[in-house]
Amino acid sequence: GTSGTLWAEARELSRNFKLASYTVEVKDDAGELVALFQGLVYRKSEKITGEGFDQQRGKRRPQARG
Repeated sequence: GTSGTLWAEARELSRNFKLASYTVEVKDDAGELVALFQGLVYRKSEKITGEGFDQQRGKRRPQARG
């Protein structure tokens, strides 16, 4: 179906002063894997902010599909 909630979980695989490697799994309400992302990021000292970002938990809030 095309309704429900998607859940994303990011895992940090490695990190040093300037670079970090992550894997992000996206699952549906049934816990089925629907997407997988692997990425390399450049780390900055600036903090991120923005709508939908939970600064205390460091996670995006889940968004409903549909």
